[in-house]
Amino acid sequence: MASFEEEIQTRVPSTSFDRVALYTEEDNAPFDNIKPSCVIVVDPISSGRVLASKLISRGYLTIAVWTAASQKVEGIGECLVQFSANIYEVEGNLQATLQQIKNLPYEVIASMVGCESGVELNDQISESLELKTNGTSMSYCRRDKWAMQERVKEVGLRGIKQTVATSYEDIEGFVTKEGLTKWVMKPRRDAGSNGVYKCENLEEAKTAFDKITGQTTIFGEQNPDVLVQEYLEGIEYVVDTVSCDGVHKIVALWEDDKRLVHGSPFVYYDSHLFETEDRAKENAFADYAFAVADALGVRYGPCHFEIMWLEATQEPCLVEVGTRPHGAGGNFPEICDPVIGYNQLDIQIDSYIYHESFTRLPRIPRKLNGMGIEWFFVCYEEGILESVDLDYLKKFQSVLGVDMHRHEGERVTRTVDLVTSPGVVRFSHPDAALVLREKDELRATERQLIRVRPAAVNFAAA
Repeated sequence: MASFEEEIQTRVPSTSFDRVALYTEEDNAPFDNIKPSCVIVVDPISSGRVLASKLISRGYLTIAVWTAASQKVEGIGECLVQFSANIYEVEGNLQATLQQIKNLPYEVIASMVGCESGVELNDQISESLELKTNGTSMSYCRRDKWAMQERVKEVGLRGIKQTVATSYEDIEGFVTKEGLTKWVMKPRRDAGSNGVYKCENLEEAKTAFDKITGQTTIFGEQNPDVLVQEYLEGIEYVVDTVSCDGVHKIVALWEDDKRLVHGSPFVYYDSHLFETEDRAKENAFADYAFAVADALGVRYGPCHFEIMWLEATQEPCLVEVGTRPHGAGGNFPEICDPVIGYNQLDIQIDSYIYHESFTRLPRIPRKLNGMGIEWFFVCYEEGILESVDLDYLKKFQSVLGVDMHRHEGERVTRTVDLVTSPGVVRFSHPDAALVLREKDELRATERQLIRVRPAAVNFAAA
């Protein structure tokens, strides 16, 4: 019987944008001192590892630059790519990091970001080497969730009421002043919905404050304060864009299905590709997201917007944006290619190197050819992951593959956010109804697929 991976290989389409860059070596002496070209990927983890693989498949020598923060991240995909060189950030010393790059026997033609942890260093590298860049003047606003909202409101766009709290009293003062009955508390520089809490009273707020300030981000950073924001009522969407010389294109639009599980309203059931008949909402998202990108100084590369569609006023409002690719393990191109016709990672490369390909893209995706879904496992028990019945997924025609973020023998917790989901299943098929039916069937049988045994308790005296 074929293994699960062998079974799904026949279903995975090759991308319509795969191109290989061809190079010739000149035998003439005058060319002997010309350095071969290379491309840098800063933090090739999560989607960055897939980005690096795509660059290599196009024929580019690819250099990995690893931030100090990237060494602390777990559960978002191990990078097994063979790079032409690996550079490790000298934390707090940009010039020392740059010197390592300059010492390479290659000519750097582009620097691209692979993961949230690499956003700021990529800005610094690309600006210092005079490459296509977003620059560093707005890096802080592109990385800090408080600063990006303040910048958005500064240019007259709809943003969130918010404050930065360093004490319980700060929280009480803010919610009283604004008359809030519900609010969100979260770290300013985290990702994956890690450490995000919805609060409806000050007791819940105190608990959330202590939890956030008492833990680090997934990148190992401390949380000296807490971001407190109004709670937005509506449906959340992911708007994935790519920019080239200040021109922005939506390359995928996703609608999130979040549910209240284990006391958390931030548990992802799935994220599915989205479209409307009249394209009005897509164009509204484009107008808003592109204005936010301009406000944050985005000129090149990917953005991953989380935008709430406010039902009461029928308008978009930024939740947050990362100037990096869509995440979820990085295998989303397999979903997007057959349904949209292209994917964010290939277009990210085009935005730096193949401008003509970028200019041919529509402002928003054309009519979808079917349906694609990122479906997230929900773990209902805490303990040691004993087994996951992946063979069961063979019965679904629309399943392309699965990325497990936790493996047998590893500890798992009850799912309360994206970070604590043990894995993601990729659905894609021309028959949208089939995809929707099969993803619901998988959810109904989910608890039978994951076996968790209670972790041993150490009763030894301290």
